Amino acid sequence: MSSSPEPRRLRRIRASALWAACGDALGFITELADTRGVARRGVDLPVRETVPWRRRVGGRFGPTVELPAGCVSDDTQLRLATSRSIRGDGVFDAETFAKVELPVWLSYALGAGRGSRDAGGNLRRREVTWATNFFSTDRSTYVNGGGNGAAMRIQPHVWGSPRGAEWKTDVIVNAVATHGHMRGVLGALFHAACLDRALNDGKVPGPDEWREDVSALREAASLVRSHDLLEHLWLGLWEKQSSVSLEKAIEAVVAELHGELEELQRIGTGVGGYEDAVEALGAFRPEQRGSGTKTALLAAVAAWLFKDKPADVIGACSNRLGTDTDSIATMAGALAGATVEDEPDLPLVERPYIIREAERLWAISEGLEVPSFPYPSIMTWTPPRSQIDCVGTVGKELALAGLGPIQAVEEIPAGSGKTSDRWSWGDLWFGQRVLLKHRPRPKSLPESQIVNRDDRYINASLLDAPPRPVRSRARDRDEISVRRQAQPPTLHQITDEVIATGFDPTAVGHALISLAERDDGIEAAGQYASIISKALLSRRDRHRPS
Repeated sequence: MSSSPEPRRLRRIRASALWAACGDALGFITELADTRGVARRGVDLPVRETVPWRRRVGGRFGPTVELPAGCVSDDTQLRLATSRSIRGDGVFDAETFAKVELPVWLSYALGAGRGSRDAGGNLRRREVTWATNFFSTDRSTYVNGGGNGAAMRIQPHVWGSPRGAEWKTDVIVNAVATHGHMRGVLGALFHAACLDRALNDGKVPGPDEWREDVSALREAASLVRSHDLLEHLWLGLWEKQSSVSLEKAIEAVVAELHGELEELQRIGTGVGGYEDAVEALGAFRPEQRGSGTKTALLAAVAAWLFKDKPADVIGACSNRLGTDTDSIATMAGALAGATVEDEPDLPLVERPYIIREAERLWAISEGLEVPSFPYPSIMTWTPPRSQIDCVGTVGKELALAGLGPIQAVEEIPAGSGKTSDRWSWGDLWFGQRVLLKHRPRPKSLPESQIVNRDDRYINASLLDAPPRPVRSRARDRDEISVRRQAQPPTLHQITDEVIATGFDPTAVGHALISLAERDDGIEAAGQYASIISKALLSRRDRHRPS
Protein backbone atom coordinates (compact mmCIF):
# COMPACT_ATOMS: atom_id res chain seq x y z
CA MET A 1 0.00 0.00 0.00
CA SER A 2 1.46 3.32 -1.07
CA SER A 3 1.54 6.30 1.29
CA SER A 4 2.16 8.80 -1.53
CA PRO A 5 -0.66 11.05 -2.79
CA GLU A 6 -1.93 10.10 -6.22
CA PRO A 7 -0.92 12.48 -9.04
CA ARG A 8 -3.72 14.00 -11.11
CA ARG A 9 -2.40 12.45 -14.32
CA LEU A 10 -2.61 9.00 -12.76
CA ARG A 11 -6.24 9.57 -11.76
CA ARG A 12 -7.09 10.76 -15.27
CA ILE A 13 -5.43 7.78 -16.96
CA ARG A 14 -7.28 5.42 -14.65
CA ALA A 15 -10.59 7.21 -15.25
CA SER A 16 -9.98 7.16 -19.00
CA ALA A 17 -9.35 3.40 -18.96
CA LEU A 18 -12.41 2.66 -16.82
CA TRP A 19 -14.82 4.91 -18.75
CA ALA A 20 -13.51 3.37 -21.99
CA ALA A 21 -14.25 -0.13 -20.66
CA CYS A 22 -17.70 0.91 -19.41
CA GLY A 23 -18.48 2.43 -22.81
CA ASP A 24 -17.48 -0.85 -24.41
CA ALA A 25 -19.58 -2.92 -21.98
CA LEU A 26 -22.63 -0.69 -22.44
CA GLY A 27 -22.32 -0.42 -26.21
CA PHE A 28 -21.69 -4.16 -26.54
CA ILE A 29 -25.27 -4.78 -25.39
CA THR A 30 -26.71 -2.86 -28.38
CA GLU A 31 -24.00 -3.60 -30.97
CA LEU A 32 -25.40 -4.39 -34.44
CA ALA A 33 -28.92 -4.80 -33.07
CA ASP A 34 -32.27 -3.14 -33.72
CA THR A 35 -34.97 -2.69 -31.10
CA ARG A 36 -36.18 -6.28 -31.43
CA GLY A 37 -32.63 -7.57 -31.32
CA VAL A 38 -31.94 -5.76 -28.07
CA ALA A 39 -35.16 -7.20 -26.60
CA ARG A 40 -34.07 -10.74 -27.59
CA ARG A 41 -30.91 -10.11 -25.63
CA GLY A 42 -33.07 -9.59 -22.54
CA VAL A 43 -32.48 -5.85 -22.18
CA ASP A 44 -34.81 -2.84 -22.13
CA LEU A 45 -34.02 0.39 -23.96
CA PRO A 46 -32.51 2.82 -23.33
CA VAL A 47 -29.46 1.14 -21.81
CA ARG A 48 -28.01 3.18 -18.95
CA GLU A 49 -26.48 0.49 -16.76
CA THR A 50 -24.32 -2.53 -17.45
CA VAL A 51 -26.63 -5.51 -16.88
CA PRO A 52 -26.57 -9.27 -17.58
CA TRP A 53 -27.68 -10.12 -21.11
CA ARG A 54 -27.75 -12.99 -23.62
CA ARG A 55 -25.67 -13.54 -26.75
CA ARG A 56 -24.91 -16.45 -29.04
CA VAL A 57 -21.20 -17.14 -29.33
CA GLY A 58 -19.15 -19.34 -31.64
CA GLY A 59 -21.32 -19.16 -34.75
CA ARG A 60 -24.53 -21.02 -35.67
CA PHE A 61 -23.85 -24.03 -33.48
CA GLY A 62 -22.41 -22.18 -30.52
CA PRO A 63 -24.24 -21.79 -27.23
CA THR A 64 -26.32 -18.83 -26.16
CA VAL A 65 -24.49 -17.47 -23.14
CA GLU A 66 -25.62 -15.13 -20.39
CA LEU A 67 -22.94 -12.48 -20.24
CA PRO A 68 -22.41 -10.91 -16.83
CA ALA A 69 -23.04 -7.24 -16.12
CA GLY A 70 -20.00 -5.29 -17.27
CA CYS A 71 -18.75 -7.90 -19.75
CA VAL A 72 -16.49 -6.23 -22.33
CA SER A 73 -15.99 -6.98 -26.02
CA ASP A 74 -13.00 -7.27 -28.31
CA ASP A 75 -12.39 -3.52 -27.97
CA THR A 76 -11.23 -3.74 -24.36
CA GLN A 77 -9.69 -7.17 -24.89
CA LEU A 78 -7.36 -5.84 -27.58
CA ARG A 79 -6.68 -2.68 -25.58
CA LEU A 80 -5.43 -4.88 -22.73
CA ALA A 81 -3.39 -6.94 -25.21
CA THR A 82 -1.76 -3.72 -26.43
CA SER A 83 -1.09 -2.67 -22.85
CA ARG A 84 0.60 -5.97 -21.97
CA SER A 85 2.80 -5.63 -25.05
CA ILE A 86 4.23 -2.33 -23.76
CA ARG A 87 7.23 -3.42 -21.74
CA GLY A 88 8.27 -1.96 -18.42
CA ASP A 89 10.87 0.17 -20.22
CA GLY A 90 8.14 1.77 -22.36
CA VAL A 91 9.00 -0.08 -25.58
CA PHE A 92 6.07 -1.46 -27.58
CA ASP A 93 6.96 -5.05 -28.41
CA ALA A 94 5.28 -5.42 -31.78
CA GLU A 95 6.41 -9.04 -32.11
CA THR A 96 4.70 -10.27 -28.96
CA PHE A 97 1.59 -8.27 -29.84
CA ALA A 98 1.39 -9.68 -33.36
CA LYS A 99 2.68 -13.21 -32.86
CA VAL A 100 1.44 -14.02 -29.34
CA GLU A 101 -1.43 -11.72 -28.38
CA LEU A 102 -3.37 -11.54 -31.65
CA PRO A 103 -3.42 -15.27 -32.55
CA VAL A 104 -4.28 -16.25 -28.94
CA TRP A 105 -6.95 -13.53 -28.71
CA LEU A 106 -8.95 -15.46 -31.30
CA SER A 107 -9.63 -18.11 -28.63
CA TYR A 108 -11.49 -15.69 -26.35
CA ALA A 109 -12.60 -12.85 -28.66
CA LEU A 110 -16.09 -11.49 -28.08
CA GLY A 111 -17.75 -9.50 -30.87
CA ALA A 112 -14.69 -9.44 -33.14
CA GLY A 113 -14.95 -8.22 -36.73
CA ARG A 114 -14.03 -10.34 -39.73
CA GLY A 115 -10.99 -8.31 -40.68
CA SER A 116 -9.39 -8.51 -37.25
CA ARG A 117 -10.13 -12.23 -37.06
CA ASP A 118 -8.56 -12.85 -40.47
CA ALA A 119 -5.54 -10.75 -39.52
CA GLY A 120 -5.03 -12.67 -36.29
CA GLY A 121 -5.43 -15.99 -38.06
CA ASN A 122 -2.85 -15.11 -40.71
CA LEU A 123 -0.32 -14.21 -38.01
CA ARG A 124 -0.30 -17.87 -36.95
CA ARG A 125 1.81 -18.54 -40.04
CA ARG A 126 5.44 -18.68 -39.00
CA GLU A 127 6.77 -16.68 -41.93
CA VAL A 128 4.32 -13.79 -41.41
CA THR A 129 5.34 -10.83 -39.24
CA TRP A 130 3.47 -7.72 -38.15
CA ALA A 131 5.03 -5.93 -41.13
CA THR A 132 4.04 -8.57 -43.71
CA ASN A 133 0.51 -9.51 -42.68
CA PHE A 134 -0.92 -9.01 -46.18
CA PHE A 135 -3.76 -11.51 -45.86
CA SER A 136 -6.53 -12.03 -48.37
CA THR A 137 -9.59 -14.19 -47.78
CA ASP A 138 -13.03 -14.51 -49.32
CA ARG A 139 -14.27 -12.27 -46.47
CA SER A 140 -11.66 -9.53 -46.21
CA THR A 141 -8.40 -8.20 -47.60
CA TYR A 142 -5.60 -6.50 -45.70
CA VAL A 143 -5.25 -3.45 -47.94
CA ASN A 144 -9.01 -2.82 -47.74
CA GLY A 145 -9.04 -3.04 -43.95
CA GLY A 146 -10.16 0.45 -42.99
CA GLY A 147 -12.28 -0.44 -39.97
CA ASN A 148 -11.98 0.76 -36.40
CA GLY A 149 -10.29 -2.37 -35.05
CA ALA A 150 -7.02 -0.48 -34.64
CA ALA A 151 -8.42 2.84 -33.37
CA MET A 152 -10.32 1.18 -30.54
CA ARG A 153 -7.19 -0.41 -28.99
CA ILE A 154 -4.37 2.16 -29.20
CA GLN A 155 -5.09 4.25 -26.10
CA PRO A 156 -2.30 2.53 -24.06
CA HIS A 157 0.34 4.13 -26.31
CA VAL A 158 -0.86 7.55 -25.17
CA TRP A 159 -1.40 6.60 -21.53
CA GLY A 160 2.11 5.13 -21.33
CA SER A 161 3.96 8.01 -23.00
CA PRO A 162 5.56 10.87 -21.05
CA ARG A 163 3.95 14.27 -21.59
CA GLY A 164 5.11 15.62 -24.95
CA ALA A 165 6.65 12.29 -26.04
CA GLU A 166 6.02 10.75 -29.41
CA TRP A 167 3.55 7.84 -29.51
CA LYS A 168 2.68 8.18 -33.20
CA THR A 169 5.05 5.59 -34.66
CA ASP A 170 3.93 2.97 -32.15
CA VAL A 171 0.30 3.67 -33.10
CA ILE A 172 1.14 3.16 -36.78
CA VAL A 173 3.03 -0.09 -36.08
CA ASN A 174 0.14 -1.36 -33.96
CA ALA A 175 -2.42 -0.45 -36.63
CA VAL A 176 -0.64 -1.92 -39.67
CA ALA A 177 -0.35 -5.29 -37.96
CA THR A 178 -4.03 -5.79 -38.85
CA HIS A 179 -5.25 -2.87 -40.97
CA GLY A 180 -3.93 -1.90 -44.39
CA HIS A 181 -6.28 0.87 -45.49
CA MET A 182 -5.34 4.40 -44.47
CA ARG A 183 -8.80 4.94 -42.95
CA GLY A 184 -7.90 2.32 -40.37
CA VAL A 185 -4.43 3.72 -39.71
CA LEU A 186 -5.28 7.43 -39.75
CA GLY A 187 -8.43 6.88 -37.71
CA ALA A 188 -6.20 5.38 -35.01
CA LEU A 189 -3.79 8.31 -35.22
CA PHE A 190 -6.58 10.89 -35.05
CA HIS A 191 -8.15 9.27 -31.99
CA ALA A 192 -4.75 9.07 -30.29
CA ALA A 193 -4.16 12.77 -30.99
CA CYS A 194 -7.53 13.67 -29.43
CA LEU A 195 -6.77 11.51 -26.39
CA ASP A 196 -3.33 13.10 -25.98
CA ARG A 197 -4.92 16.57 -25.96
CA ALA A 198 -7.64 15.54 -23.52
CA LEU A 199 -5.16 13.98 -21.11
CA ASN A 200 -2.65 16.82 -21.20
CA ASP A 201 -5.06 19.77 -21.39
CA GLY A 202 -7.74 18.44 -19.08
CA LYS A 203 -10.49 19.19 -21.60
CA VAL A 204 -11.95 17.46 -24.62
CA PRO A 205 -10.66 18.96 -27.90
CA GLY A 206 -13.17 20.68 -30.16
CA PRO A 207 -13.59 21.46 -33.88
CA ASP A 208 -10.56 23.77 -34.16
CA GLU A 209 -8.26 21.14 -32.66
CA TRP A 210 -9.84 18.44 -34.83
CA ARG A 211 -8.93 20.35 -37.96
CA GLU A 212 -5.34 20.78 -36.77
CA ASP A 213 -5.05 17.09 -35.93
CA VAL A 214 -6.50 16.01 -39.27
CA SER A 215 -4.00 18.20 -41.16
CA ALA A 216 -1.19 16.77 -39.02
CA LEU A 217 -2.06 13.26 -40.23
CA ARG A 218 0.05 13.96 -43.33
CA GLU A 219 3.04 13.47 -41.05
CA ALA A 220 2.32 9.73 -41.10
CA ALA A 221 4.22 9.34 -44.38
CA SER A 222 7.48 10.67 -42.93
CA LEU A 223 7.00 8.57 -39.78
CA VAL A 224 6.69 5.45 -41.92
CA ARG A 225 9.81 6.35 -43.92
CA SER A 226 11.86 6.95 -40.78
CA HIS A 227 11.12 3.48 -39.35
CA ASP A 228 13.38 0.71 -40.67
CA LEU A 229 10.85 -2.11 -40.99
CA LEU A 230 8.00 0.13 -42.15
CA GLU A 231 10.27 1.71 -44.75
CA HIS A 232 12.20 -1.32 -45.97
CA LEU A 233 9.68 -4.12 -45.55
CA TRP A 234 6.07 -2.96 -45.18
CA LEU A 235 5.92 0.07 -47.47
CA GLY A 236 6.90 -1.43 -50.80
CA LEU A 237 4.61 -4.42 -50.36
CA TRP A 238 1.79 -2.10 -49.33
CA GLU A 239 2.23 0.28 -52.29
CA LYS A 240 2.36 -2.63 -54.71
CA GLN A 241 -0.84 -4.23 -53.41
CA SER A 242 -2.63 -0.89 -52.97
CA SER A 243 -1.56 0.42 -56.40
CA VAL A 244 -1.09 3.90 -54.96
CA SER A 245 1.71 5.81 -53.26
CA LEU A 246 1.55 6.22 -49.50
CA GLU A 247 1.42 10.01 -49.79
CA LYS A 248 -1.51 9.94 -52.21
CA ALA A 249 -3.44 7.47 -50.04
CA ILE A 250 -2.91 9.61 -46.95
CA GLU A 251 -3.89 12.79 -48.78
CA ALA A 252 -7.11 11.20 -50.01
CA VAL A 253 -8.18 10.25 -46.47
CA VAL A 254 -7.12 13.64 -45.06
CA ALA A 255 -9.24 15.39 -47.73
CA GLU A 256 -12.14 13.08 -46.92
CA LEU A 257 -11.84 13.93 -43.22
CA HIS A 258 -11.73 17.67 -43.85
CA GLY A 259 -14.89 17.30 -45.92
CA GLU A 260 -16.59 15.45 -43.08
CA LEU A 261 -15.52 18.12 -40.60
CA GLU A 262 -17.30 20.66 -42.80
CA GLU A 263 -20.46 18.58 -42.57
CA LEU A 264 -20.15 18.48 -38.78
CA GLN A 265 -20.23 22.28 -38.52
CA ARG A 266 -24.01 22.20 -38.76
CA ILE A 267 -24.77 19.81 -35.89
CA GLY A 268 -26.81 20.80 -32.84
CA THR A 269 -26.09 20.21 -29.17
CA GLY A 270 -26.56 17.31 -26.75
CA VAL A 271 -28.18 14.07 -27.89
CA GLY A 272 -29.70 15.81 -30.91
CA GLY A 273 -26.27 17.02 -31.95
CA TYR A 274 -24.89 13.50 -31.78
CA GLU A 275 -27.79 12.25 -33.89
CA ASP A 276 -27.02 15.03 -36.39
CA ALA A 277 -23.39 13.87 -36.54
CA VAL A 278 -24.38 10.25 -37.19
CA GLU A 279 -26.65 11.39 -40.03
CA ALA A 280 -24.06 13.79 -41.47
CA LEU A 281 -21.41 11.05 -41.63
CA GLY A 282 -23.79 8.31 -42.76
CA ALA A 283 -22.41 6.17 -39.96
CA PHE A 284 -25.64 4.17 -39.73
CA ARG A 285 -25.23 2.75 -43.24
CA PRO A 286 -23.84 -0.81 -43.33
CA GLU A 287 -21.10 0.15 -45.79
CA GLN A 288 -19.97 3.04 -43.56
CA ARG A 289 -20.58 1.58 -40.11
CA GLY A 290 -17.31 0.71 -38.38
CA SER A 291 -15.09 2.95 -40.54
CA GLY A 292 -11.91 3.81 -38.65
CA THR A 293 -12.12 7.52 -39.46
CA LYS A 294 -15.89 7.92 -38.96
CA THR A 295 -15.74 6.11 -35.63
CA ALA A 296 -12.89 8.34 -34.45
CA LEU A 297 -14.79 11.47 -35.51
CA LEU A 298 -18.02 10.37 -33.83
CA ALA A 299 -16.16 9.54 -30.62
CA ALA A 300 -14.61 13.02 -30.65
CA VAL A 301 -17.99 14.65 -31.34
CA ALA A 302 -19.76 12.75 -28.53
CA ALA A 303 -17.05 13.53 -25.98
CA TRP A 304 -17.06 17.21 -26.99
CA LEU A 305 -20.85 17.60 -26.93
CA PHE A 306 -21.16 16.28 -23.37
CA LYS A 307 -17.82 17.65 -22.12
CA ASP A 308 -17.10 16.42 -18.57
CA LYS A 309 -20.08 14.06 -18.32
CA PRO A 310 -18.71 10.70 -19.45
CA ALA A 311 -21.86 8.84 -18.34
CA ASP A 312 -23.88 10.93 -20.81
CA VAL A 313 -21.22 10.41 -23.46
CA ILE A 314 -21.28 6.61 -23.38
CA GLY A 315 -25.08 6.60 -22.96
CA ALA A 316 -25.64 8.63 -26.12
CA CYS A 317 -23.26 6.45 -28.15
CA SER A 318 -24.67 3.16 -26.84
CA ASN A 319 -28.30 4.03 -27.55
CA ARG A 320 -27.87 5.19 -31.14
CA LEU A 321 -28.87 1.86 -32.71
CA GLY A 322 -27.56 1.06 -36.16
CA THR A 323 -24.08 2.41 -35.43
CA ASP A 324 -21.01 0.59 -34.13
CA THR A 325 -22.13 1.34 -30.60
CA ASP A 326 -19.42 -0.37 -28.56
CA SER A 327 -16.43 1.00 -30.47
CA ILE A 328 -17.76 4.57 -30.57
CA ALA A 329 -18.73 4.45 -26.90
CA THR A 330 -15.40 2.98 -25.79
CA MET A 331 -13.37 5.58 -27.68
CA ALA A 332 -15.60 8.45 -26.56
CA GLY A 333 -15.41 7.14 -23.00
CA ALA A 334 -11.62 7.18 -23.16
CA LEU A 335 -11.66 10.84 -24.28
CA ALA A 336 -14.20 12.09 -21.76
CA GLY A 337 -12.68 10.02 -18.96
CA ALA A 338 -9.25 11.54 -19.54
CA THR A 339 -10.57 14.95 -18.45
CA VAL A 340 -12.11 13.87 -15.14
CA GLU A 341 -10.95 12.09 -12.01
CA ASP A 342 -14.26 10.47 -11.07
CA GLU A 343 -14.46 6.79 -11.91
CA PRO A 344 -17.64 5.05 -13.09
CA ASP A 345 -19.66 3.11 -10.54
CA LEU A 346 -21.14 0.75 -13.13
CA PRO A 347 -20.50 -3.01 -12.71
CA LEU A 348 -17.39 -3.96 -14.71
CA VAL A 349 -16.11 -7.53 -14.79
CA GLU A 350 -12.39 -6.83 -15.01
CA ARG A 351 -12.22 -3.56 -13.08
CA PRO A 352 -9.20 -4.51 -10.86
CA TYR A 353 -7.10 -5.65 -13.82
CA ILE A 354 -8.02 -2.63 -15.96
CA ILE A 355 -7.00 -0.37 -13.07
CA ARG A 356 -3.73 -2.27 -12.63
CA GLU A 357 -2.78 -1.87 -16.29
CA ALA A 358 -3.73 1.82 -16.29
CA GLU A 359 -1.54 2.41 -13.25
CA ARG A 360 1.32 0.44 -14.80
CA LEU A 361 1.15 2.59 -17.93
CA TRP A 362 1.16 5.75 -15.82
CA ALA A 363 4.28 4.49 -14.02
CA ILE A 364 5.93 3.77 -17.38
CA SER A 365 5.12 7.32 -18.54
CA GLU A 366 6.78 8.66 -15.38
CA GLY A 367 9.99 6.72 -16.06
CA LEU A 368 9.52 4.36 -13.10
CA GLU A 369 10.84 0.82 -12.95
CA VAL A 370 7.87 -1.51 -13.37
CA PRO A 371 7.44 -5.14 -14.45
CA SER A 372 6.79 -6.38 -17.95
CA PHE A 373 4.37 -9.18 -18.81
CA PRO A 374 6.23 -12.54 -18.68
CA TYR A 375 5.68 -13.67 -22.26
CA PRO A 376 7.31 -16.89 -23.48
CA SER A 377 10.48 -16.47 -25.50
CA ILE A 378 9.58 -15.17 -28.94
CA MET A 379 12.58 -17.10 -30.26
CA THR A 380 10.97 -20.47 -29.52
CA TRP A 381 7.28 -19.42 -29.60
CA THR A 382 5.02 -21.37 -31.94
CA PRO A 383 1.43 -20.07 -32.27
CA PRO A 384 -1.40 -22.56 -31.68
CA ARG A 385 -2.69 -23.97 -34.94
CA SER A 386 -6.33 -23.19 -34.22
CA GLN A 387 -8.61 -21.54 -31.68
CA ILE A 388 -9.23 -24.75 -29.78
CA ASP A 389 -5.50 -25.48 -29.51
CA CYS A 390 -5.01 -22.35 -27.39
CA VAL A 391 -6.41 -24.01 -24.27
CA GLY A 392 -4.28 -26.82 -22.90
CA THR A 393 -2.83 -28.28 -19.76
CA VAL A 394 0.39 -27.67 -17.88
CA GLY A 395 0.67 -30.54 -15.48
CA LYS A 396 -2.83 -30.96 -14.06
CA GLU A 397 -3.88 -27.34 -14.54
CA LEU A 398 -5.54 -25.58 -17.47
CA ALA A 399 -3.60 -22.79 -19.16
CA LEU A 400 -3.97 -20.43 -22.10
CA ALA A 401 -1.12 -20.49 -24.60
CA GLY A 402 1.13 -17.44 -24.34
CA LEU A 403 -0.79 -15.94 -21.41
CA GLY A 404 -0.54 -18.52 -18.64
CA PRO A 405 -2.51 -20.41 -15.98
CA ILE A 406 -6.30 -20.36 -15.79
CA GLN A 407 -7.08 -20.21 -12.09
CA ALA A 408 -10.81 -20.73 -12.00
CA VAL A 409 -13.03 -22.45 -14.56
CA GLU A 410 -16.82 -22.27 -14.83
CA GLU A 411 -18.19 -24.53 -17.54
CA ILE A 412 -21.37 -23.40 -19.28
CA PRO A 413 -24.03 -25.67 -20.88
CA ALA A 414 -23.44 -26.78 -24.46
CA GLY A 415 -25.45 -25.04 -27.17
CA SER A 416 -27.02 -27.03 -29.99
CA GLY A 417 -25.46 -30.40 -29.27
CA LYS A 418 -23.86 -30.38 -32.74
CA THR A 419 -20.34 -30.40 -31.32
CA SER A 420 -18.50 -32.06 -28.45
CA ASP A 421 -16.46 -28.94 -27.73
CA ARG A 422 -16.90 -27.27 -24.36
CA TRP A 423 -17.27 -23.61 -23.42
CA SER A 424 -16.07 -22.25 -20.09
CA TRP A 425 -15.44 -18.95 -18.34
CA GLY A 426 -11.87 -18.81 -17.15
CA ASP A 427 -10.06 -16.41 -14.83
CA LEU A 428 -6.48 -15.86 -15.95
CA TRP A 429 -3.83 -15.56 -13.24
CA PHE A 430 -3.42 -11.80 -13.74
CA GLY A 431 -7.11 -10.95 -13.44
CA GLN A 432 -8.70 -11.10 -16.90
CA ARG A 433 -11.87 -13.16 -17.38
CA VAL A 434 -12.25 -14.90 -20.74
CA LEU A 435 -14.83 -17.14 -22.41
CA LEU A 436 -12.99 -20.09 -23.94
CA LYS A 437 -13.85 -22.89 -26.33
CA HIS A 438 -11.88 -26.03 -25.53
CA ARG A 439 -11.75 -29.80 -25.88
CA PRO A 440 -13.41 -32.03 -23.26
CA ARG A 441 -9.88 -33.29 -22.53
CA PRO A 442 -7.42 -30.52 -23.48
CA LYS A 443 -3.98 -31.55 -24.70
CA SER A 444 -0.73 -30.58 -23.01
CA LEU A 445 0.62 -27.21 -24.16
CA PRO A 446 4.00 -27.30 -25.92
CA GLU A 447 6.87 -25.96 -23.82
CA SER A 448 7.21 -22.94 -26.12
CA GLN A 449 3.64 -21.76 -25.27
CA ILE A 450 3.88 -21.98 -21.48
CA VAL A 451 3.87 -18.85 -19.32
CA ASN A 452 4.86 -19.13 -15.69
CA ARG A 453 2.95 -16.93 -13.27
CA ASP A 454 5.00 -13.90 -12.17
CA ASP A 455 3.47 -12.37 -9.04
CA ARG A 456 5.57 -9.24 -9.42
CA TYR A 457 3.57 -8.32 -12.52
CA ILE A 458 0.37 -8.09 -10.47
CA ASN A 459 1.74 -7.14 -7.03
CA ALA A 460 4.74 -4.85 -7.52
CA SER A 461 4.32 -1.36 -6.08
CA LEU A 462 3.72 1.18 -8.85
CA LEU A 463 3.18 4.55 -7.18
CA ASP A 464 6.32 4.15 -5.08
CA ALA A 465 8.35 2.35 -7.76
CA PRO A 466 11.98 3.54 -8.13
CA PRO A 467 13.06 5.46 -11.24
CA ARG A 468 14.25 3.37 -14.15
CA PRO A 469 18.05 3.38 -14.35
CA VAL A 470 19.39 5.84 -16.90
CA ARG A 471 20.88 3.70 -19.62
CA SER A 472 23.66 4.63 -22.00
CA ARG A 473 23.82 3.30 -25.52
CA ALA A 474 27.17 1.70 -24.74
CA ARG A 475 25.65 -0.13 -21.78
CA ASP A 476 22.71 -1.27 -23.90
CA ARG A 477 25.10 -2.64 -26.54
CA ASP A 478 27.15 -4.46 -23.91
CA GLU A 479 24.07 -6.01 -22.30
CA ILE A 480 22.67 -7.05 -25.68
CA SER A 481 25.99 -8.69 -26.50
CA VAL A 482 25.98 -10.61 -23.21
CA ARG A 483 22.37 -11.74 -23.71
CA ARG A 484 23.09 -12.93 -27.20
CA GLN A 485 26.01 -15.00 -26.03
CA ALA A 486 23.63 -16.72 -23.63
CA GLN A 487 20.69 -16.89 -26.06
CA PRO A 488 20.82 -16.58 -29.86
CA PRO A 489 18.93 -13.65 -31.41
CA THR A 490 15.47 -14.29 -32.79
CA LEU A 491 14.78 -14.62 -36.48
CA HIS A 492 13.12 -11.21 -36.49
CA GLN A 493 16.06 -9.58 -34.68
CA ILE A 494 18.39 -11.00 -37.34
CA THR A 495 16.24 -9.82 -40.24
CA ASP A 496 15.86 -6.37 -38.64
CA GLU A 497 19.64 -6.03 -38.48
CA VAL A 498 20.15 -7.21 -42.06
CA ILE A 499 17.52 -4.79 -43.36
CA ALA A 500 19.13 -1.96 -41.36
CA THR A 501 22.42 -2.58 -43.21
CA GLY A 502 20.67 -1.90 -46.51
CA PHE A 503 20.89 -5.61 -47.43
CA ASP A 504 24.67 -5.68 -47.33
CA PRO A 505 25.55 -8.99 -49.08
CA THR A 506 28.02 -9.97 -46.37
CA ALA A 507 25.43 -9.39 -43.66
CA VAL A 508 22.81 -11.34 -45.63
CA GLY A 509 25.19 -14.28 -46.01
CA HIS A 510 26.45 -14.34 -42.43
CA ALA A 511 22.88 -14.28 -41.11
CA LEU A 512 21.86 -17.18 -43.37
CA ILE A 513 24.83 -19.27 -42.22
CA SER A 514 24.19 -18.55 -38.54
CA LEU A 515 20.56 -19.63 -38.90
CA ALA A 516 21.42 -22.74 -40.92
CA GLU A 517 23.74 -23.95 -38.15
CA ARG A 518 20.93 -24.07 -35.60
CA ASP A 519 19.03 -27.24 -34.70
CA ASP A 520 16.01 -25.97 -36.65
CA GLY A 521 18.28 -24.58 -39.35
CA ILE A 522 16.37 -25.65 -42.44
CA GLU A 523 13.08 -24.18 -41.24
CA ALA A 524 14.70 -21.01 -39.85
CA ALA A 525 16.73 -20.43 -43.01
CA GLY A 526 13.63 -20.85 -45.14
CA GLN A 527 11.67 -18.32 -43.09
CA TYR A 528 14.64 -15.92 -43.21
CA ALA A 529 14.84 -16.21 -47.00
CA SER A 530 11.11 -15.50 -47.28
CA ILE A 531 11.28 -12.34 -45.14
CA ILE A 532 14.41 -10.99 -46.84
CA SER A 533 12.97 -11.70 -50.28
CA LYS A 534 9.79 -9.80 -49.40
CA ALA A 535 11.85 -6.91 -48.08
CA LEU A 536 13.94 -6.76 -51.26
CA LEU A 537 10.80 -6.95 -53.39
CA SER A 538 9.31 -4.15 -51.34
CA ARG A 539 12.37 -1.94 -51.87
CA ARG A 540 12.48 -2.68 -55.60
CA ASP A 541 8.82 -1.86 -56.12
CA ARG A 542 9.09 1.31 -54.06
CA HIS A 543 11.95 2.68 -56.16
CA ARG A 544 10.71 1.49 -59.55
CA PRO A 545 9.75 4.40 -61.83
CA SER A 546 5.97 4.72 -62.17
